[in-house]
Amino acid sequence: MTGCLYVSPWVDPEDHSQGCVPVLLADTMVTWSGLDATVKRLPSTIGSDMEGAVSSVTLQRKVQIIGQAAVAMAGEGPLIRDRRETLRWRLDDWVKSGRPMRHFGDAVNEYYPRVEAIGIYAFPAPSHEVNSMMRGPIFELPNLGLCASIGSGDQDLEALARRFDPQLGTVGRHVMNRIRAFCAAINGNRLAREIIDDAQNSWGGYVEFVYLGGDRKWMRGPKTLDFFYQVDPVGEEAATVRMATRVLAYDPGGEAARIAVVARNRDASYTVAEFQLSDQPLPLPAGEFWKGWQQETFATTFIYGTEHGPECLTLPCRIRDRQEAFFRIGDHIATGLSDEYVDRLATEALGVLGRRYIPARDLPPPALP
Repeated sequence: MTGCLYVSPWVDPEDHSQGCVPVLLADTMVTWSGLDATVKRLPSTIGSDMEGAVSSVTLQRKVQIIGQAAVAMAGEGPLIRDRRETLRWRLDDWVKSGRPMRHFGDAVNEYYPRVEAIGIYAFPAPSHEVNSMMRGPIFELPNLGLCASIGSGDQDLEALARRFDPQLGTVGRHVMNRIRAFCAAINGNRLAREIIDDAQNSWGGYVEFVYLGGDRKWMRGPKTLDFFYQVDPVGEEAATVRMATRVLAYDPGGEAARIAVVARNRDASYTVAEFQLSDQPLPLPAGEFWKGWQQETFATTFIYGTEHGPECLTLPCRIRDRQEAFFRIGDHIATGLSDEYVDRLATEALGVLGRRYIPARDLPPPALP
């Protein structure tokens, strides 16, 4: 159960001479083999009703940075680990050939279709060359450039890339704005569908991404908060919004990532949980790690109904607004956005959907039965 996607958005969609920025996204959900369990304990689903339950899934980091290479693999866990270690040991030798990813592809293909991969090697400065290998659906889009997807979620990811590509022209000229908006939309869409139980659990959990920075080094996505709001129609032309039951905090770390979740239960209590994307327990306890933690950005996903079923619209925060969100866990729990900022976001989101926004506090109280 994996979804990995490669995109290469143009620095300037109208002037391809400036090149592109390679980006690799991958989900984090892994299914335990041979485990007789039906509960899926994920950041988007966890609550008090799951306490003590055995989960059929866990989270693991699937997009790896190994030197100047970024790779993501799908398939059988033992084979993925074997090919990843082969890459670690052989990469320096393969680089001497000038086509390291060709050798990596040959190593992966020994076990195809039990394992498949996307790999990109960025030669250090002053070179501007990259060497890549990819399998699966390969396609090209006006803003996202050359794309490829693998895993059980490959068709979902291709469909999302095709859906979001035309929208990237409205995000801004800087390529990093477009990269972050696209990755936030992919992750927000998947998490929202898991929250409302509208996702086929063939991939998901949380979608990480890496991109090639200006210094020819691979970088991970930023420390991020994810908020979710349900859109409720008010008549034919207006709507209001209400906050969904959970907030997610993601810290990319170095070799390992951490995800904290604050979920509001039906009895108004809170479930606070942490997921570690690490092969070994991390030394710093969750309470100490998240105390004083500060996001670098946040994304807000609005979930709305259509005649074809639920859909999602994700708005990434603008750089100047990143302090509008707050996230505190410990003795006191405080997560959210100010009412004024929610009003601004909801007005923008509902405007896209062709509806007028009415704050919930301005609506009359529901009639008594």
